[in-house]
Amino acid sequence: MDHQKKSGYISLTRTTTREHEEEEEKRITQDLHESSSSAREHDRFLPIANVSRMMKKGLPGNAKISKDAKETVQECVSEFISFITGEASGKCRREKRKTINGDDLLWAMTTLGFKEYVEPLKIYLHKFREMESEKTAGTGMARQLLYADHHPREYHDQRQREQLQHLG
Repeated sequence: MDHQKKSGYISLTRTTTREHEEEEEKRITQDLHESSSSAREHDRFLPIANVSRMMKKGLPGNAKISKDAKETVQECVSEFISFITGEASGKCRREKRKTINGDDLLWAMTTLGFKEYVEPLKIYLHKFREMESEKTAGTGMARQLLYADHHPREYHDQRQREQLQHLG
């Protein structure tokens, strides 16, 4: 009888240990899932330093911003970007395109009721594209100069032909 009690006790202990191990495994799996989910959520947020820098630009130099305020704005701004980008992405999918461009984002903002922001952004986008084309033109000039350094005779002859064509 005493042996049966011990056997029962040991059996009960094994069950309890096994249940405890299963519960611990479930808890670890849940923790991993939650941290993975949190990491994925964190990945979709703008970096907090960038958000903080933008917030400070709109405030007096001596103003302080709490961590909570930064995190709240970070979440809101990131959600807004996802909202606009999602709408633009849907438009691109319907049009069987893979790349979202600035015009798609402006269309999405208009569609989603942010029309008052579109005109200033159109101006910004236009200026941005002008700067990009100037960079590209500068790259073309750099290529010409590089070519001239390596092929001085051909470059000189080509430049003379262009000048003669321009005069004629």
